[in-house]
Amino acid sequence: MSKDKLSLLIDKIKKTIKRAKQGGQEQAASFVADLPPDTPEHILDMMQEYEKIKAEPHQPITGWDFDRAFDFIEKYPESIHTAKLIEEMLDTTRETLKGLSYESAVNILQMLPSHRGAMSIINGIYKLEDDYIAELRSDIIMFIMEIAPDHPRLDVLGKNLVYNNFTKAYAFIEANPDHPETKKIIEFMFEKDPNIATLLLKERMDHAQVESILAGIYNIDARYVKTMMPDVLIFILEVAPDHKYEKLIISVLISKNYIKAFDFVKENPQHPHSAYMRKMICRKKPELAPLLGVEME
Repeated sequence: MSKDKLSLLIDKIKKTIKRAKQGGQEQAASFVADLPPDTPEHILDMMQEYEKIKAEPHQPITGWDFDRAFDFIEKYPESIHTAKLIEEMLDTTRETLKGLSYESAVNILQMLPSHRGAMSIINGIYKLEDDYIAELRSDIIMFIMEIAPDHPRLDVLGKNLVYNNFTKAYAFIEANPDHPETKKIIEFMFEKDPNIATLLLKERMDHAQVESILAGIYNIDARYVKTMMPDVLIFILEVAPDHKYEKLIISVLISKNYIKAFDFVKENPQHPHSAYMRKMICRKKPELAPLLGVEME
């Protein structure tokens, strides 16, 4: 869930709770059987979902029920049943929270920060092991990194974020340029897919971690150069003209799109590899020699 959507949801929940405390505008029936015969269908549907939240309907809510509870809250934030549900959730203890998923644990910290178990949840987050981290959704990983920038498994979190969701990893470094893991996330992005990493990050050469972006570009391996798009290859020639694979980059560019290579040398006559590129273009397309000022042997 995005921060804007979460903020809007929390605002709705707060208003619902306030309305409930002031007396509300509806009576919160506990079960479908308690509803009158003429109850609208959408209310019946909501109540059926409400009944399914607890594994043990007549018992207090437990950690095992929280995933379903949060689904209900997100779907019906303005229902008086949401206020009733949150009240029950806030009454849970360390014992009754057993069975809580990591997703629900994060939801407690985001939506119910006053919960008495919040500190225990944070302590548990710091003890996360690699096999559990591998199962986390990308938005949960992002939240954990934001609230626990000193997490002992920060690099594992960062790598899993990149490999789970490249787009969200990019969003994280955009929103958190000075986070202690941002440099490593950039490194992991180039490790996973240097083509897409360069394509995304070439628009952010004003980023606080631009040195990490350049390091990623300079460390691109030959086997990846052959798979890169022409625009990415051109960008590498612009910002890293002394790249260790510059001749391979030029060769692949000309092979894939000699027209873009032609335009590049025409627009950048002072580029360190301009003469070499002109020569290589003309080897592929001799008819371009007069336009590039190259004398063919």
